[in-house]
Amino acid sequence: MKLLGERLGVVEHFCPFAEQVNPILYSMILDLPNDPDHPDNVSGKMTTRDLFKYEEMNGFIAWITDILTNEFGKGGATHWSFPYDMRCRELWGVHYKKGDYITDHSHSPFLYAFSYYVKAPKGSPPLIFSTSGHRIKAETGKLVLFEGRLAHRVPKSKVNDRCIIGGCY
Repeated sequence: MKLLGERLGVVEHFCPFAEQVNPILYSMILDLPNDPDHPDNVSGKMTTRDLFKYEEMNGFIAWITDILTNEFGKGGATHWSFPYDMRCRELWGVHYKKGDYITDHSHSPFLYAFSYYVKAPKGSPPLIFSTSGHRIKAETGKLVLFEGRLAHRVPKSKVNDRCIIGGCY
């Protein structure tokens, strides 16, 4: 786990079943409508925040929850005991075209948030943590899991087809 200048934790993992799950996730995000009520700070196409209701997401969510528990929970780097059952509370997709971006924001009051790169073509913008300026390269199949209060952004995309699944615990 990296502790950034903000003194908050960030972990990165690659999905061992990315080749199987990414085409399903990508199709789902493209097929679902744009949420007309998505936050103003998101310029790309964003789905509703309830993708956890789809059965196809169960294994994916379980994988992230296991990492969260191992990295941040009891026995993890911070040795915390979770005060409640860790469940994915929001889950959404974002599809970026050239010029799309996400402005500075955090996911408070959620304890944890993540971004999973379903598709990251060469030249995709990084995830930038605002206070430290720490950049995480966008790579297909990479999960970035971090504390929800950590402010972050995504600069304007210079390429089409960057696609992520985001979520909060």
